[in-house]
Amino acid sequence: MRASDKNEGLGDNIKEMELRNPFYAWSRVLRLRFVLSSVIAVLLGVSIVYYETTQINISFTILILAGVVFLHISIDLLNDYWDYVKGIDKITKRTKFSGGTGVLPSGLLKAKHVYVVGLLFLVMGSLIGIYFIVLRGPIVGVILGIAVFSVYTYSNRLVYHGLGETFVAIKGALIVFGTYYVLTNSLEFIPLYNGIILGLLSGCVLFVTSIPDFDADKLRGRKTLAISLGKVRALKLYPVLLVSPYVLIILGIILNLIVIYSLICFISIPYLFKAIKGMKKSTPEGLLDTMGSTLVLARITGAMMVISYLVAAQPISNLINL
Repeated sequence: MRASDKNEGLGDNIKEMELRNPFYAWSRVLRLRFVLSSVIAVLLGVSIVYYETTQINISFTILILAGVVFLHISIDLLNDYWDYVKGIDKITKRTKFSGGTGVLPSGLLKAKHVYVVGLLFLVMGSLIGIYFIVLRGPIVGVILGIAVFSVYTYSNRLVYHGLGETFVAIKGALIVFGTYYVLTNSLEFIPLYNGIILGLLSGCVLFVTSIPDFDADKLRGRKTLAISLGKVRALKLYPVLLVSPYVLIILGIILNLIVIYSLICFISIPYLFKAIKGMKKSTPEGLLDTMGSTLVLARITGAMMVISYLVAAQPISNLINL
């Protein structure tokens, strides 16, 4: 037997062992890499508070992070469940960034188990939110109510009425705004404005990753923004959406709604050009590059916004003088 045949057989055995491992299946269905967007949103709210007060309530921050992550995991699990139940995952073509996890169509997990665990994370996130309602009052209750309603109805209601991208954009804004409010007990426009930028970035990711699923979503009655516009207009709108966060950053600096250090967000510009270039190719490979570039752009820009407030709170010149 040739060495290449042995290696190929070993690779097949390893793959089969992974598929039989429930931890592997759950790690796929949880989609932890996409949770990073919500973590960045919480950290942005925290960094704005630190910039304004130079103080952070660590215990509150940990609880907020846990609650937001639980709700994010819940929506991803319920999304996998509903996409499987409604037959979307059975006809869509899966990529690294779209088409679902493929866990349920492959029979790696039972749909009812994914649904129950999704509800469990929703309950855990809600309990943390209720704790902050007791401490901070009805405003947190409104934010939590919107979050719980959206998490549960996103995959079986909202995306069928053309509200998927809108929800994602609002989610980013509410996480930053809510984090700031819980930590300061103060209502301010600045965290909301910053949150809108993060929300737009997340909306761009959802928008572009929905394009490969265009036919499958349309067949099953979904109404994504791409379906509402049509492929041609959706492709034309995409560069505008992707540029808009940068425009808001510049405008925010001019209006004193964002710190000047946020200009470091523009280090993600190369991914902007790469994403637009990939979209113009109109090929599966180009679209894959576009999805990857958009995801990286969103993460880098969001992370740089967090860093910009931390630097503004403790300018580099002060650190040098320590």
